[in-house]
Amino acid sequence: MKSPQNRKEEDRRSKIKGKNEELVKAIVREQNDIYLREIKEKLQESKEIKVSVSSLSRTLKRLDLGRKKKL
Repeated sequence: MKSPQNRKEEDRRSKIKGKNEELVKAIVREQNDIYLREIKEKLQESKEIKVSVSSLSRTLKRLDLGRKKKL
């Protein structure tokens, strides 16, 4: 195990808070069958926020936002 001095320090807190959280909610409400990668692209284009698909998945779960594909 690496010591804290040698280990790369990473901030594991969500980048999606406050106004960005509201943007995610609006995106999902507008199109509830949107793919996570599409949300990721919209965030990157509009707010220049880089997040992973897994981070978005955790955020949607935390916000209790479900998505459902239309058949």
